[in-house]
Amino acid sequence: MTPLSEAGLAAWLFAFARLAGWTLFDPLSGRLPLYLRLGFAAALAAALAPGLVAPPAVAGPGLVPALVIELVWGAMLAVCVWLVFAVAQLALSWVGHTATGGLLTLTAAQAGPAEAPWRALAGWLAVLAFLGAGGHLLVVAALRDSFAAMPLAMLPAPETLSALAGAAAWLFAAGFQLALPLLALALLIQLAFGILARTTPGLDMFSAGLGLAAFGLLAVWIAAVPWVSEVMGAGLTEFIGWLGVWRTPG
Repeated sequence: MTPLSEAGLAAWLFAFARLAGWTLFDPLSGRLPLYLRLGFAAALAAALAPGLVAPPAVAGPGLVPALVIELVWGAMLAVCVWLVFAVAQLALSWVGHTATGGLLTLTAAQAGPAEAPWRALAGWLAVLAFLGAGGHLLVVAALRDSFAAMPLAMLPAPETLSALAGAAAWLFAAGFQLALPLLALALLIQLAFGILARTTPGLDMFSAGLGLAAFGLLAVWIAAVPWVSEVMGAGLTEFIGWLGVWRTPG
């Protein structure tokens, strides 16, 4: 076994700080208890530390600010990934809300319990789409490349911050491009049932229409998961490509 050196311990500590910041906002690991997230960050940091460049020596008073910077870096990377995940989940949840007549709910207190199953189902479908796109592997690759693009214990350059903001904006735009067809589908469902209600006044929409809408919504959601996976995978792959562009010359 290779003895643990001071440089290796410092690399592990800074890598752990960045990965711990990532686990706080990651859409998948955020569902786990805090101690499991920190344990996963520690194990992943131990696996990545041997291949990392040793960070510069940091004096005692400057150690805490340097670790905080790494924590913020990890959180920023997780937020970039969370944008695509959140927009996809929001779109699926909003489609379920409108397709099942959620817009007819009178109060927020009534809407919460009624829409909880749809929100939970939308969340799980977003998770399946994320895993189907290999999102967990792409995120690990992005974290690995981030250590080359943004070295440990170093202040980020203004160009790097600008590029990260541009990448986050691109991922947010990709999420909205993913959501627009689903929102258009929800509006079409509302329009179809509105026309049906006007042409057939005696039809009870709450006993017939909403049941058909719920059944059709489940079918559309299941059919949309592969497409959502493709868009998520494309967004994360593009983000990893940007990390490769930001690599500092060795």
